[in-house]
Parts: sequence; structure tokens; C-alpha cells
Amino acid sequence: MRFYVTATVRLLVLSVFLISSPLIASFAAGSKCGMQMETELSRLEIDRDTISEISTVNIYSRSGAMLERLESWVSFNNCKGNLVLEFNRQCQIGDVYTTYSCSIPGVKNY
Repeated sequence: MRFYVTATVRLLVLSVFLISSPLIASFAAGSKCGMQMETELSRLEIDRDTISEISTVNIYSRSGAMLERLESWVSFNNCKGNLVLEFNRQCQIGDVYTTYSCSIPGVKNY
């Protein structure tokens, strides 16, 4: 039991240092893949001040019994559209793309 509490506290402390904005912090606290989402936003060099909202959608199997993947939809103040980050059940990043007028260098746009 002690190891579990210690590991949880270490993860919480690490989360506080890695997450820079209140919006990202609240998302990461409530999302299964929040830390991985923050890592991907950093890799893409996204200015956190341009983010207006983050929504997460759980995608389930046809039977509805199993979570297949998660999609994080990031909305911005400076463009119409979203950045979409797809994660598998293990929170490994999959497809990354933008929609409508939002564009990020090196990211495909639909």
C-alpha cells in the first residue's frame, strides 16, 4: 500500500511541474491521457495562451463494452477549427490533424 501512495504522489508532483496553464492542468487531471496530450502539445510547440477549450471524446467498440481510443479536440482563439489528437487505450499517440482554418506546421489539415 505504501508504494502505491508514494507512486501516486510522485506522479502528482510531476504533473504539476509539467503542466503550465490552468486549462491544460484541469484537462490533464480529468483525462486518462492528459500527460500524453501535454507532451504532444509541447512537441508541436503550441502556445497555451491560444487554446480556448479542450474536449475529450471516448470512442468505444461497437458493442460498447470496451474503450478503443480517445480523441482530444483542441479549440483555439486564433482560428476556426481544431487540433485533433487521437490516443489508443494505452495513451500512445496515433493520428494528429487539424480541421478548417487551423493549421500547424507539419500537421495534416482536413
